[in-house]
Amino acid sequence: MRVLVAVGSARLRRELDELLADWRFAPESHGDGLSAWEALEAPGGPRLAFWQVDLPGLDALAAARRLRGVDAPRYVHLLVLAERGEATPPLAAVDAGADDVLFLPVNAEELRVRLALARRALHLQEKLTVLTDVVRHQADRDPVTNVWNRRAIAEMLARELTRACRDNDWVTVLALHLDGFKELNETHGPEAGDGVIREAAERLRTAIRASDWLGRNVAAKYFLLLPGCNPDRAVATAERLRHASAEKPFPLGEGRSVVLTASVGLASDRGGSISAEELLDRASEALRRARSEGGDTIRQALPTQAGQLPLA
Repeated sequence: MRVLVAVGSARLRRELDELLADWRFAPESHGDGLSAWEALEAPGGPRLAFWQVDLPGLDALAAARRLRGVDAPRYVHLLVLAERGEATPPLAAVDAGADDVLFLPVNAEELRVRLALARRALHLQEKLTVLTDVVRHQADRDPVTNVWNRRAIAEMLARELTRACRDNDWVTVLALHLDGFKELNETHGPEAGDGVIREAAERLRTAIRASDWLGRNVAAKYFLLLPGCNPDRAVATAERLRHASAEKPFPLGEGRSVVLTASVGLASDRGGSISAEELLDRASEALRRARSEGGDTIRQALPTQAGQLPLA
């Protein structure tokens, strides 16, 4: 494990380096705070650091503030080294975010205990980071298909509309529903229905651009966000998605399968003239028209322009 040693005294640096090497750590020593900080900022830099409280260039208080700031390169376990009666109390560095304080002269046995605790703290921090990423992922994803959920799609759409306003560009939303899914779910059960929902999401995913976004709202209804896509290209995309649904049967298990068509509603906006929720609602209303007319078809809301009211 790499350990940054940011200590002004050459003798103390040498002593720490020897102890750390004996304990199979990989010390990286610096005699001034600025070069030590550059080492921490480097990609893959050390995640454990000893920092002398009054180190020239960047003292422990300033280092703690940087490491706990919003621009910190990564989480680093910071252990402050201090003489008793320092002019700058090490408690100030702890208040700023340092993890521990070790008073000089260094006691080898105490140092080894602190290193063991630091290693454990870093391990727990790694586990917390993984769990946080999982929770964040689950908060934005549909649990059945693993595509984006409606909330995430609405947030992405809001950002795209802001960009479209700046660039005077198009943004299109497609709302797609699998025709006959309710009857399928009631006849064959929710397990078969979930399989169809997952298969449909995969077909839709492969039929759109890498820059497009796919989300699921409820049951067999999907939202597709198409940045930079004008109404004509959006209709062509909708046709491709409708074909992707009906081109081959959906497997239901035990040798059974079913062909499902799709209804699509689309709404386009240029220049970010309406909100994300309004554009999603317009696409949903166009989808309701498509379904009410028998399904397996595409209906389009009239596109909005900057300065115009949304058209029903």
